[in-house]
Amino acid sequence: MQLPDFLIDLDPSVFMTDNYLVLDFETTNKDYGSALDPENTLLMAVWWSPKFGWKEKVGNEYEMGDLLDDIASVDYIVAHNTKFELQWLARCGLDLHSVLPYCTMLGDYVIGGNRQFRVNLEACAKRYELGHKLNWVSKYLKDGVCLSELPQSSVLNYCYQDVKLTAEVFVRQRLILQERGLLGVAFTRNIFTPVLADIEAHGMHVDKEEVEKEYKLLMKEYMILEQEVEEFTGGLNPNSPKQKQQFFFKEMGFAIAVAENGRPFIGKPSKDWPKGAPSTGKEALAALIATNDKQRECVELFKKQGALHAKLSKTLKPLYACVTETPDQILYAQFNQARTKTHRLSSTGREYGCQFQNFPRQYKHLFSSRRPDWLIGEIDGAQLEFRVAAFMGQDIVAMDDIANDVDVHHLTASTLFREAFTEETDEKIKKELRNLSKADTFKPLYGGEKGTPQQEEYYRKFKEKYYGVAETQDEWVQTALNTKELVLPTGLITYYPYMRVTKTGYIDGHTKVRNLPVQYLATAEIIPVGVTYLWHYMHNSNLASYLINTVHDSAIAEVEPSEREIFAELGTKAFVDDTYHYLDVVYNIDFNVPLEAEAEFSRNWGG
Repeated sequence: MQLPDFLIDLDPSVFMTDNYLVLDFETTNKDYGSALDPENTLLMAVWWSPKFGWKEKVGNEYEMGDLLDDIASVDYIVAHNTKFELQWLARCGLDLHSVLPYCTMLGDYVIGGNRQFRVNLEACAKRYELGHKLNWVSKYLKDGVCLSELPQSSVLNYCYQDVKLTAEVFVRQRLILQERGLLGVAFTRNIFTPVLADIEAHGMHVDKEEVEKEYKLLMKEYMILEQEVEEFTGGLNPNSPKQKQQFFFKEMGFAIAVAENGRPFIGKPSKDWPKGAPSTGKEALAALIATNDKQRECVELFKKQGALHAKLSKTLKPLYACVTETPDQILYAQFNQARTKTHRLSSTGREYGCQFQNFPRQYKHLFSSRRPDWLIGEIDGAQLEFRVAAFMGQDIVAMDDIANDVDVHHLTASTLFREAFTEETDEKIKKELRNLSKADTFKPLYGGEKGTPQQEEYYRKFKEKYYGVAETQDEWVQTALNTKELVLPTGLITYYPYMRVTKTGYIDGHTKVRNLPVQYLATAEIIPVGVTYLWHYMHNSNLASYLINTVHDSAIAEVEPSEREIFAELGTKAFVDDTYHYLDVVYNIDFNVPLEAEAEFSRNWGG
């Protein structure tokens, strides 16, 4: 299983060498010029290297032989939003497993930490006081004009300018990354990019029969509930803040809710509300506290309506459109690499508004293999965020529980369902209660403190038991409060300029400080490393199976049945052995908590 040189010799300082090539493509503009849309075509390429200077090629993806030869002669390529260029290079015939990219968009994202910089090329160039893109061409593009309709010489000049800016931004970025100890983080982001480019190209197959069944059931349930809500409210217009204020705070008599930071959900004074109009936004209504039976009925009714509406709008309606409007029932989405503050991936639907991630667990089964005899295989980092928290807090109790396979969900279930979860309880019921409690198990890791009396009791017990984690998180909060910064074990610098203590003693922003380091190391570092190695191993082992998604703590693939065992073996090696090695070499992190990978197979995802 020969890996590419850059994964054998893990050396982020490769980006400080000058054996690179800067590249930009210009294309037709359907779906923003995506190479995954077969109706798009390549118009031209411009590239530059310190090794051989400027080159250009006007032509389509079948005429880029010189470019591919030059890419083979350098250590890495540079582009802005390299995933776009990589997908076009794949159409040109390049094996993405062989290339190390550097993305200037990701460079500024890493430098920004948790600050959400604008990271388009124009914004990056402006930050470094460089030049501008050719704005008159950009204006035509924003107006929907295709580059193929503009004079070729103008488009070529536009492409040259983009390469020049990208090269200049890169030179500035790599010095900053080196100076701040961030080359390793940038290296991790960039080796993951070809993996994501490939996953996007495959898409996910939607099970038509299952979607139609679930859609019809939920639509029926939603229509019945809509009628109940209308009868309960007397025909409330959900788009009218005035009607909602009248209904919730006068007719129903709810008190204005208070946010976790102690501030009431209240707006500017008005004629009807001289002391301030109560907010009727989702967060404000979700925080309402019922004090009588009528209010409790109201809260439950709207909570149920909101949950059903979310399932329909975010999942079932888009999937139903996919299976009824496309011949192959393939859902394509786009990974967003530079959007979240935690540096984990997010995704956006290329079609139908449905994305690759955050599917409700109950709807994962709506995805299946596109071949009837194949399986969906998933490699999962078991309890990864808990293991990361144990490591970061060097929590002896947590580390001992992990080493001895203690069921961490048992404490949750026995606290939340004390009366039902006893030694005499049937094992099947215990399992159901344990599954119901999973959502609460790790909430204390993310600053969870408020809830029902049972939940709050559990949160206290969690912190008392895993005191090493709790004390470390308290230290993070104090450091961020005092210095407005927090340096994570990989070197990533996160910034908290607005943290403060309120008059009530509440620390604004403390939950973000408790949450980010754990979520970041687990899902923005460890999982991308594991998925990257797995992707290369599958290719080098000549597997027919291929990855179709990665969701926070797992990798999902369509698996040929005879490759089931080797897929599981490769996944365990990548998610455990190679991840330990990578953390040690790239970040000097001795991850002394056991990592574990679990493999599951089914006809449908999560089935």
